[in-house]
Amino acid sequence: MKILPITNIYIRKNIQSNKSNDSNSNKAKDLKGVNLLPTNRCDLFINFKRTAKNGEPLRKLLKYKIPDMYTGQIMLDPELLENLLKRKLFSQSISNIVKVLKPYEESLLPIPKKIFEKIEKISAREPYVKLDVVLHRMVPMARKKLANMQRPIFEKLSYRAMELPEKPLYNFRTLMEKTKNILENKPITEDFDPKDFKYKLSRIAKEIRQRGIDEEIKVIEKLIYLSKQFPNEKKTLLQINRNKKTNYKNNKQKTNKILEYNKILQQMNNIFMGSSLYNNQLLKKLFFQAKTQIYEIPITIPFSRKVFIRKLKEITENIKDKKLANDLLKIAHKLPTSQQEVAAFIMKYANNDSEKIGYELLQNSVGTVEHIVPAKKGGKDTLDNYGLLMSVTNSERAHRDINTQLRLHPEIFINCQKYIDRLIDLHKEGLFEEVGLKPYYIEHFRNLMYKLTKDEEPMILDISRLN
Repeated sequence: MKILPITNIYIRKNIQSNKSNDSNSNKAKDLKGVNLLPTNRCDLFINFKRTAKNGEPLRKLLKYKIPDMYTGQIMLDPELLENLLKRKLFSQSISNIVKVLKPYEESLLPIPKKIFEKIEKISAREPYVKLDVVLHRMVPMARKKLANMQRPIFEKLSYRAMELPEKPLYNFRTLMEKTKNILENKPITEDFDPKDFKYKLSRIAKEIRQRGIDEEIKVIEKLIYLSKQFPNEKKTLLQINRNKKTNYKNNKQKTNKILEYNKILQQMNNIFMGSSLYNNQLLKKLFFQAKTQIYEIPITIPFSRKVFIRKLKEITENIKDKKLANDLLKIAHKLPTSQQEVAAFIMKYANNDSEKIGYELLQNSVGTVEHIVPAKKGGKDTLDNYGLLMSVTNSERAHRDINTQLRLHPEIFINCQKYIDRLIDLHKEGLFEEVGLKPYYIEHFRNLMYKLTKDEEPMILDISRLN
């Protein structure tokens, strides 16, 4: 089967039209000398993790170039990115973007850094071009390179799948045929899955709650309440009519189901369109896709590596040959991501606007407060159980305990010492007192890391300079 490169169908994010009280005199110190006019609030910066209670003193230290305690890489202050988005830096010329971001280049992850280096070279020749234009120009070469990476992975996956039992093999071939159409940008018909709809709505709700705007929270809670009226049945609209002998009863059942789903969806859409969330592009996209699924309208959708792997897992989870199932998933996980390959990053974001592209260049480098002992494993929401990690590192660790993390990344021993050394420097400069952090945090961190690792390979951190 011929597999084409991943391409992304773009649905533009608009900036919410909330009034801003910023003034030209309120420019951040980091943006001094750059023409950044006050703008409306941007809905891109709603994913920063602020769930750790009592972690504010640590979070305030992020503006002082703290190294990630696992990777040693300097983290970005989340307030910096929020300020850049509020002031629409990334909609300006690339020369302005390069000027502002250059001091933070050391915080960029490998793929965003390579993208930034390309932008910097172009800015020397064409200083006034926009970021989205620059990335779009890179598409032809990126498409060709990405296709060369994807093709052998899909071919290997298809060859290995030949060992699947009859029914899973049929489902696999159906998945691959749909994937082929998606990659070729052909319209496809998808089933409406109430469970999936509720899950996506809950993810959007999580982001809206993080924004903390009461009016928006009330609206999203109403939408969640109405979504519970969707039945949690696995039998979808298309499955109702898949029997070879289609009869009147099946058609009537299908029609009733369409009317039932559409009535609930219409109620939700009416509330959404008459609310302060009417410009939320994620909700617009969710309602639009649900409508096309309910009425079986073919649409073009972007390829999603994450969705592909999830569907492959559903196909293989019940087969007896667990080795085969694991092998297929391992092969699929080799599909390149935007965090691993420049070409994948370009193809994923090239059709987005400049603000979204700029956000994606920086957001994984933003510092977050991490539970050293994961909350799901009994870790407390206290300062003694917190450390600072980049957003991407925090997500990668998930809920693994520290010993498992150390086995996967032994460099953590060295990087935790870098983290401690920087904290000691900041304490000696008087910055701990400024942010309301006591110096005993350093000693407690040292003791906790030793306690958690002493039964395997103890982590002994040097804090002698603290005294």
